[in-house]
Amino acid sequence: MPKLQMDEQQFLPTLRDLGLEEGKTYIQEHIAELSDSAAISALLENEALNQLYTDPSISLKMAELLIFFGEFVPHKPSHALGLIPTCGLIDKSQR
Repeated sequence: MPKLQMDEQQFLPTLRDLGLEEGKTYIQEHIAELSDSAAISALLENEALNQLYTDPSISLKMAELLIFFGEFVPHKPSHALGLIPTCGLIDKSQR
């Protein structure tokens, strides 16, 4: 995975702690530091999938932030990848 300019150790915990709208604002404010769209996309997707069974609300928030990131940058693969954990949560809720 390509190197991110922003510290991963800071980025994900901050997004986990913020609400959805605040997370969107955080991404907008730090977009210059998020230079590699594919790396950011993979980071958010992995976090959303990792949280799928641990904390579904965090998983859904990360998936929604991934979709937002894909629309804001624009980066179509990010938007599409954000749908994967969302679909996983829908499937899980119907069991």
